[in-house]
Amino acid sequence: MYDYLVVGAGLFGSVFARSMVDAGKKVLVVEKRNHVGGNIFDEPVDGIQVHKYGPHIFHTNRKELIGYLERFAELVPYRHSVKACYRGTIYSFPINLSTFQQLFGITTPDEARQYIEKKRIQIEEPKNFEESILSQVGETLYERFFQGYTQKHWGISPNRLPVEYSRRIPIRFNFNDGYFNDKYQFVAASYTQMIQNMLDGIPVELNCDFSTMRDWRKQAARCLYTGPLDELFERSLGTLDYVHVRFLHQQLKNCSDYQGIAVMNFTDSETPHTRITEHQHFQPAAKPTTGTIVTYEYPGSEGEKCYPISTEVNRDLYQQYVRMLPTDIIVGGRLGLFRYLDMDQTIEAAFELAHKETTK
Repeated sequence: MYDYLVVGAGLFGSVFARSMVDAGKKVLVVEKRNHVGGNIFDEPVDGIQVHKYGPHIFHTNRKELIGYLERFAELVPYRHSVKACYRGTIYSFPINLSTFQQLFGITTPDEARQYIEKKRIQIEEPKNFEESILSQVGETLYERFFQGYTQKHWGISPNRLPVEYSRRIPIRFNFNDGYFNDKYQFVAASYTQMIQNMLDGIPVELNCDFSTMRDWRKQAARCLYTGPLDELFERSLGTLDYVHVRFLHQQLKNCSDYQGIAVMNFTDSETPHTRITEHQHFQPAAKPTTGTIVTYEYPGSEGEKCYPISTEVNRDLYQQYVRMLPTDIIVGGRLGLFRYLDMDQTIEAAFELAHKETTK
């Protein structure tokens, strides 16, 4: 008899499982896919480590999280920088002094601040993503970098998204084009290997669909479920909305460098994909054997569930499902918690839940 059944061998489930085993508990992990790692799964292809479900960069200001992950993985320093392509023209992004120079000929921080102060829309208390961005940068920059991309990515109007989503994107008045402000930034040499190391010594059953495990309580006393909560209850109250992403991988044999950067965002509404990832740029010291590999991302109703769509209706529906949870089932992860979590937040949330379970 196991103390815990962990449903999902992604980052949250694996950190929780490791924590509980380290605390002396017996844990069984089941995973619907044929591999561990969830959406941070990667694999080598001709010398290039390919992030199969989109780019994953670990960034945090908490040094103790670095020490924790170093138990399981080789960490490769990587500073994430992105470019934005709008109708064929490439801009520096996030918005910084280079962007102001490219668009408006502005060359100094004071000029950029004056431009923003003149153009931004005065909204004292923004109520949604659109109002928040407009109140920061005004209509021109909003239309160029946020409106089309956001509508395309989320599949709904930006005025239906929560304000907090706008806080993920920095706006700078210097030439710093780094995407994140965090002190520590890296990629794992292999996220898959990292998860495998976390789960070392813990039984894992792949290709195992929890929905078919009607008698799981005969195997474990409690269950951590990291999948979509509406699926746990067969969508009896309705369907929670997630952004689905279809990933199209292309191996370009006769091209040594396709776009010169790891990630290119496509911010106009006409381009069907939201971004292209070129994986060799995450670990440039590792020389690919031949060519390069790029991944196109197409959001929509098909593909992998990647992002919860946090509208008021969805949040209310999620809470209704939470109230239906049996006392022996707990939830976690981006899908299970219906929260847009970064990797450091995911680990911290798993730690918090494991602490709660071991001290109750």
